[in-house]
Parts: sequence; C-alpha cells; structure tokens
Amino acid sequence: DLDQVFKDAADESLRNLETTMRLMREYQKPIILSVWVGDEVKSGDVYRTLARNHLVPYPTPDRAAKALARLVEYSEYRGIAE
Repeated sequence: DLDQVFKDAADESLRNLETTMRLMREYQKPIILSVWVGDEVKSGDVYRTLARNHLVPYPTPDRAAKALARLVEYSEYRGIAE
C-alpha cells in the first residue's frame, strides 16, 4: 500500500531528525539541511518538527553551502574557528 510506504518513510525521517538534533545539541555544532521537496511534504510532521526546533532547510544544496561558508567566515571573524 502506497500510503503505508509514505507513512513509514515519514516515520523514519522523524527518527533520523531526532538523532540529528540530539547530536547537534551534544556536540554544540550547527547543522545545515538542504531538502528539495514538494508542498505536500512541507505541510507534514518532519517540517513541523524542523520549524519547532528553528531548523529551516535550505531549498538547494548551493544555498546550504553558502550558509555554511558564512558560518565559517563568522567564526573566523570571532576568532573561534579551529
């Protein structure tokens, strides 16, 4: 059943997201996400969980990479980059 496949995929995505957020808190490191999906996914549980945790995915890998580059520049400016 196709609906069950989508539900299982969403459940797995939520479990992976919870693990990602736990690691982010544990290691005190930023996480950059890039997700290219349709509007139906954006209204689902995974996106709501992301929003509740102030994690908004970038729509393209290019934009995610630019954001990561800016984080590195800022940490170098602050003198905290290793």
